[in-house]
Amino acid sequence: MIEPAALLKDLVRINTTNPPGEEEKLLLYLERILQEHGIPYVYQESAKGRGNLLAWQLADQAEEAPLILMSHTDVVAAQASQWKFPPFEAQEVDGYIYGRGTVDTKQLTAMELTAFLALKEKEIPLKRDVYFLATSDEESGSAYGLQWFLDHEITVGETTKTGRELFRGSDVISEGGGFPVGGGKREFYLCESGQKSCGTVEFTVKAKSAKGAFFTSGDGMERAMGLAEDIGKQKLDGRVLDTVKQFEQKLAGVQLSPMMQHYMETKKEYPDCILFYRLGDFYEMFFDDALKASKELEITLTGKECGLKERAPMCGVPFH
Repeated sequence: MIEPAALLKDLVRINTTNPPGEEEKLLLYLERILQEHGIPYVYQESAKGRGNLLAWQLADQAEEAPLILMSHTDVVAAQASQWKFPPFEAQEVDGYIYGRGTVDTKQLTAMELTAFLALKEKEIPLKRDVYFLATSDEESGSAYGLQWFLDHEITVGETTKTGRELFRGSDVISEGGGFPVGGGKREFYLCESGQKSCGTVEFTVKAKSAKGAFFTSGDGMERAMGLAEDIGKQKLDGRVLDTVKQFEQKLAGVQLSPMMQHYMETKKEYPDCILFYRLGDFYEMFFDDALKASKELEITLTGKECGLKERAPMCGVPFH
């Protein structure tokens, strides 16, 4: 059985900084491991020194959707002067392995390959086809990595299909979701509900014409710079998405007092309303509701012990 920590150290010590990437060095290392275990694979070169590696174990009779264990093998640049330990030496100190790629995402390559090999070594009967996919170029957009893989054909056993067809209908385990978050005595492992994205806005600033056959006044550039400065000074309104609200409430609920847990469950049903929660002779409001209501209604803002480190903001009005 391959030792995951030793495998991770070997991967970190293969410098695949992107650009230029040169992930082929690492993928050839993975090839040798697959060869030693008698597992079929295909390496496809997408550019000089770059490519993707796909290995597979097929079920005799698949009953469930295929499973793809996917990771990327390139890493972003690392300046050694900013590191406590050299970024490509994978030194282990006090139980931690230090190096570029230990969390993004050579650790995932090591974990997935270890699990993939265990299926073979332990002769586990498969109910689905299982694939191991190590890609290039994720840190620079995946043009030579996953995107290239999706757009090209690959032969698995006696079947030839595009990478996109291979992914269609499959379950995929890849990076994403974030780091574990502690909640009381429990540990939460996160799943993504969406990816960040960007929007592009194009402005055209025309220069005023000036005398002369060739030169304009140059005021267009000056006004464009002023526009950029004005945009940079704007403070955009932030908003918390419903999924984030639910996550925060669930996480907080692990430690909250029973009363506050009931409040949070009730609040979840009315996320866009200010909730008046009956406590004794008062209707109380908590957290963001309390902050808003105390300001708008000009009532005193206090706090209540709720099981968290800090008291929950609270304000209220008599119920009669």
